[in-house]
Amino acid sequence: CVNTFKDSPEPWLYTGIVTGCLKIAHQSVFTDANNFTTYGMERAPYQTFFGFTKDETDRILEDFGLTRWGSEVDRWYDGYRMGMDRMYCPWSVLNFCADALNPKSDPSTIPSSYWVNTSGNDILLLYLEQAVKNNYSEDLGHLQELLNGIPQEITLQEFTTYPDMAKDGADFDTFMTLLLHTGYLTFADNSPLTDTVMVRIPNFEVKKAFAVKLKFLYGNKNPVWVKKTRTLLQLLLAGDAEAARFLINELLGEFISLRDTGQEYFYHGFMQGVLAPVAKFEGVVVTSEAEGGRGYADLALYQERTMTAVILEFKKCKNEYDARVKAARETARQITTKEYVKHFAPEDCSTLYGMAIGFGGKRCAIHNLGNLAATLPIRK
Repeated sequence: CVNTFKDSPEPWLYTGIVTGCLKIAHQSVFTDANNFTTYGMERAPYQTFFGFTKDETDRILEDFGLTRWGSEVDRWYDGYRMGMDRMYCPWSVLNFCADALNPKSDPSTIPSSYWVNTSGNDILLLYLEQAVKNNYSEDLGHLQELLNGIPQEITLQEFTTYPDMAKDGADFDTFMTLLLHTGYLTFADNSPLTDTVMVRIPNFEVKKAFAVKLKFLYGNKNPVWVKKTRTLLQLLLAGDAEAARFLINELLGEFISLRDTGQEYFYHGFMQGVLAPVAKFEGVVVTSEAEGGRGYADLALYQERTMTAVILEFKKCKNEYDARVKAARETARQITTKEYVKHFAPEDCSTLYGMAIGFGGKRCAIHNLGNLAATLPIRK
C-alpha cells in the first residue's frame, strides 16, 4: 500500500479523515502527506454528512414530540444546499430541541440563534466596515440584494487560509466564497456547484447574524457613521439642501437594510433612523408623522436653542433623475397646501425650513422651500 506519510517507513496511520472549512494545503513537493481526496459540500457521496436531511429532521421532531414546531424549524434552520440535497443545520436543530424540551426555558426565546453564536461573526463586520470605509457601493448593493432574498452570482475563489479582512480587506468574490465555506451562504437551488455560481442566504438564523452586525455598523457605537449622520442633521438645520442631498446620496449608497428599498416606508425609516439617534447631540427633537394643519408631515425637526425647525416630506419614485426632481417638487406643494407649518408656533421658530425629498433607488433630489417662518399663523 502507499504510505500516508512520505518519511515513515512503518506508518502508524493508514487512512485518516480531516474535517474543516477550507482545503488542506498539500499541493507541494515539501508536504509530508500523500493522497488526499477532498469532498466538499457539492461532492457525492458525503454531502448529506454535513447536516440533517428533511426526513431526519422530521423524525427528530416526531421522536421528541415537537412536530408542531416544524414550520419554524424549517424557517430558521433549513435551506442549505449540499450537492443536490437540502440540509438543516444539525447543531441548531439539536439545540432547539433541547431548549424546547426544557421546562425552564423562556418560550419567547424559542427558536433562537445557535450555530451563528458558536464562532466569531466579526468576519461580517470587518468586511462591512471595509466596504463602507472604501465606498464599495456596488458590493454593498449586492449584499443588499442578498438580504432582500435575491441570489448573487460570484466566481468561486481558491484559498487555504482565511483572508485577513482587517489588514488587506478582500474582494467581493473572495468574501462570498469564504461565507459559502463557513455556512453563512449556500448555493442557490439551480446553481452550478463550481466556477461561476449563484449564492443566497440559507435561512432566518443566518439573516439575523447579518442584522446584529448591521445594527452596530449603523449605530451610535460606530464613530464613522455617527459623524456623517450628525453632519447631515446640521446641514438640514442650516437649510443647506444641496450639501444635504450629496450626503444623503452617500449614506444611501453605504447603507444596507433588512427592509425592501422598493417601498416608501424604507426611506421614511431610513431618514428617521439616521437623524433620531444623533439628535440628542444637537439638542434636536425629531417627530415622526408630525400633525400640523390638515395632515401629517413625515418628519419634523426642532432645535429650541436656535429656534430652528425643519419639515421633511418624502416621496418614492422611479430611479431616474427627472423622476426624483419631479417627485420632490410635487411633494413640496403638499407641505404648503396642507399647512404643515402649523405644527410649530411663531413664538417658537425664527427659522423654519420646508424640504421635500424625492427618492429613487439609492439617490435623491431635494426641493427646498426656504424659510417659511413668516407664514406661521399667529396663535391667539
